[in-house]
Amino acid sequence: MGYVNPHTIRHLSYCKSLYFHALEHSYSESVLDRAIATLNFDNAIEMFLYALIDYLGAKVPKENFDSLLSVFKDKIADMKISFDLSFLHEVEIRNLHRARNDVQHHGIIPSIDDLERYKTVTYEVLSNLSKPILGLEFEEIWLGDLIKDNLVKGLYKKAEEAYLSANYEDALVYVAGAFERAKNLEQGRIYGSGIMLAFLLTKTDNLTDKLVNEIEILKLRLDYKKYQKYRGIFDRSLEPFTTISSNTPKTLDGIFGEMGKLMASSITKWSSTDTDKVELKKSTVFCLAFVLDSLLKWEAVPRKGLWE
Repeated sequence: MGYVNPHTIRHLSYCKSLYFHALEHSYSESVLDRAIATLNFDNAIEMFLYALIDYLGAKVPKENFDSLLSVFKDKIADMKISFDLSFLHEVEIRNLHRARNDVQHHGIIPSIDDLERYKTVTYEVLSNLSKPILGLEFEEIWLGDLIKDNLVKGLYKKAEEAYLSANYEDALVYVAGAFERAKNLEQGRIYGSGIMLAFLLTKTDNLTDKLVNEIEILKLRLDYKKYQKYRGIFDRSLEPFTTISSNTPKTLDGIFGEMGKLMASSITKWSSTDTDKVELKKSTVFCLAFVLDSLLKWEAVPRKGLWE
């Protein structure tokens, strides 16, 4: 692989993040989810082509899809890159782009069958273009590169690696480790009212406990419904105030081990031959997308914690 600069890596990571968001929405048959999936499948391809053109040192004179495709094909020809242009699936991606315009401008939503075709085409284009041009498999573009905290990044990357190996059980443990570690860091950075300290020092009743837990979800700026789905995947073994033990080594293996103990019953269930592996894969995709959204949101507003 030739040198791929950090700007391009980050650009590619955004593309893959869009693809994963589209993939998540594509699992639902609702009209709104199909619309969002169509927009993001098309956006992922368009952003990916722009990233490749930047990497190849070309410029797009007009900001439109036809110009983008033309410049890309011309640059490939000029550089004499050994590349089969049929991998571009030009007819299919033009159909997807028209479908995207129909959604965005006219409110025309593709059918479930059409969306399945667009999903397949998007993955094939992204994976087929990556290797011959970048020398990098599409699967090697890690979304974890968008995360700033090194330990959280390492946990998230481990989750991605496990997901790509179809080891969804480990992927869910690692991604939960990334979320809970980052959540603990964020909780130390959103101090101000003293409610957390009062909660820890005061004996409270069950109703107060529940109210404080609800407030914590809002303080963390989490999508309430998605957070409940996230917790449901782990059989609610993880709570708003779940913390990584101070006795746990702050290493990938240490956090993985502690999270594994916390969700032991869930892991047993996931590993059962009775578990629908397709549904388990969908749950893993959901968690990867939800956790990444939360991490990037928290890191977007830097603030030192009480003990930093």
